Amino acid sequence: RMKKLQEEMDELSKQLKNLSKQLQEQMKINADLKDQVQDGTDMQDEVKRLKAALLASQKTVKDLDETVSLLRPENELLQSQVDELKEELILFRNARLQIVTKYALMESKLEEKIFLLSEERNRFKTEIEHFYSLPNPCGVGMGLETKVITSSKLNVHEEEVRVIDLVPGMSAALSGAIAIGDKILEIDGFSTCGKSSDEIKNIVSGQRGSKIVLTVKRTNDEVVKVVLKRGAWGPEHAVVTPEHWDMQNGGSWPQPRSPKELERDLTLEKND
Repeated sequence: RMKKLQEEMDELSKQLKNLSKQLQEQMKINADLKDQVQDGTDMQDEVKRLKAALLASQKTVKDLDETVSLLRPENELLQSQVDELKEELILFRNARLQIVTKYALMESKLEEKIFLLSEERNRFKTEIEHFYSLPNPCGVGMGLETKVITSSKLNVHEEEVRVIDLVPGMSAALSGAIAIGDKILEIDGFSTCGKSSDEIKNIVSGQRGSKIVLTVKRTNDEVVKVVLKRGAWGPEHAVVTPEHWDMQNGGSWPQPRSPKELERDLTLEKND
């Protein structure tokens, strides 16, 4: 019986150990469950936090959308202004290019004009020097011939003064208004008919730079008035058309420089 009791006690002890072991395992399981529950609670808190963050983000996105909607018209206006500025920049560049091109062209023309003015100045200087080198009084550089034409049928003696030569560098030749073969009918209103060669020479000769009016009959029988200046003057100082008779009164004629003025100007040019 004692043996049996001992066996029962051993069995109970064994069962007790098993129960203790199961209890420990259950306690461990409970601890794990507790940890899992805590983790679940933490996860719920994290989910709540994430939900709150999501709501905040959604609100931020909504606010940004509203801001973008408000800024869109201003952005479109700014873009339009930028496009206008780009167009103005293109126009400015084109205008600048045109100005630079025009300036270069003007500079080229100015240099050309300066060159032409320099040439004209040198020519005028040469003419003036030549003018003052001429004798005073002087004529216009025409070689004249007086001929008597006799008509046996009509028994008429007619005198004519014809141009037979033009002196190079003198007004008659430079003007282009007188040609060899022209007949000189009058000189300063005096008829050449009946005048001797010396008388005609005296009428043609006069103060250097003064005007002389010639009535000329061309080889085609056209009669014109020609106004020249005694000495050496070009076509700009000659008048052929009758409507310009006002030049005979002296208003439009360039006045030549006096010897003192010429000497002064030449001195200034040398100093320059």
